[in-house]
Amino acid sequence: MTTLPTTMTGLWFEQGTATLRHDLPLPQPTTGQALIQMLQVGICATDQDLLQGYKTFTGTPGHEFVGQVVACADHTWLGKRVVGAINTHCGHCAACRRGAYTHCVKRTVLGILNHPGAMAEYICLPVENLYEVHPDITDNAAVFAEPLAAAGRIVQQAPVRADESVLVIGDGKLGLLIAQVMALHGGAVQLVGHHPQRWAQLPQSNITALLAEKLERLPCMERVIVCGGGQAGLQLGQAMVQAEGLLVIKSTLDGTVGLDMNDLVIRELRVMGSRCGAFPPALNWLQRGDIATDFLIEARFPLSQAEQAMQYAIQQGRLKILLYNDMQTG
Repeated sequence: MTTLPTTMTGLWFEQGTATLRHDLPLPQPTTGQALIQMLQVGICATDQDLLQGYKTFTGTPGHEFVGQVVACADHTWLGKRVVGAINTHCGHCAACRRGAYTHCVKRTVLGILNHPGAMAEYICLPVENLYEVHPDITDNAAVFAEPLAAAGRIVQQAPVRADESVLVIGDGKLGLLIAQVMALHGGAVQLVGHHPQRWAQLPQSNITALLAEKLERLPCMERVIVCGGGQAGLQLGQAMVQAEGLLVIKSTLDGTVGLDMNDLVIRELRVMGSRCGAFPPALNWLQRGDIATDFLIEARFPLSQAEQAMQYAIQQGRLKILLYNDMQTG
C-alpha cells in the first residue's frame, strides 16, 4: 500500500462559507475503526442546511458515501468497497442497551455531529458500521445506500399493508426514493410535487403523481409522508391524512414548527418521526435493481471542484450532485 500522507484535501464549512482546504489532518483509525478512502459522496439537503447555519455546524460535511478501506487492524476489510451507517454509539447508555443505537446519548453522526464527514479524501468509521458493496452495485448506485436506508426506515417502523393508500409530499431526491420504497412494499402511492419531468422515470406501476396545486382533488389517505415543503408541507400533510391515519415526518426543519393539536386529538391521528434506517435491505434493493437511482443524478464534480459543486447544488430544483475523489493515491 502507498504510504499515506499526514494531511488531506476536503471541504470545510464555517460561518456559511464552503472552502476547499488542503491542510486537514488525515484521520487516524483507533481500535475497531477503519480508514476509508472516499470514492464518491452525495450532496444532500442536510448538507445544504448545514452550510446555511443548521446546527451551527463547522467542519467537513458529507454522509452519503461509497469508499474503499485502506487501513484497518482487521485485515479482512482491506481493499473492500464499503458504505457505512453514519451514527456511532457508546454501547452502554439506556438507548444502546435496548438496541436503539441511532439514539445513543453520546452518538456522533458522520458529517453532521462531532464526526468529520465524507467530503474529503479519507474518513474513519467503526468497522461495525461498514457494509461491503456487492460488485453488481455501481459507485453511482452505492452512494444512495444511506438515503435509501433512511427511506426504508419508514416500513421498518410501520409496515405497509397491501394497497394501503400512501401520499408522499415532495418529489425531491428523498421523496422519489420514498415513493419507490412504499410502492415496492405494496402501497398505492400518490406522489405530489412540482417537477413532472422527473416522474416518468419512476419504475413502479403503482405510483401516480400529480402537481401540488391539484392535490385538493385527492381523498384523504391512510398514510401521508412529509419530505418537503417546510411548515407548509407539514400542515398540508396533516390536512391530507384520514382520521386514525399515520402522518410520517421525514423532513428535519430548523426551529419550532406546529401541528394543529386539536385536530390531532379529535381525528386520533398518529404522528411518527423517521430518520436513519438499516443498510442491508437498501443494498439488496440496489443489487436487485428494485429501486431506480440513476435518474436522480444531475451532475458529478471532482473533489477538487467541491466549492463549485456546492454552489451548484444549492440552486433551486437540483437533484443529486455527486463528488468523486480525483485526488486518490495508491
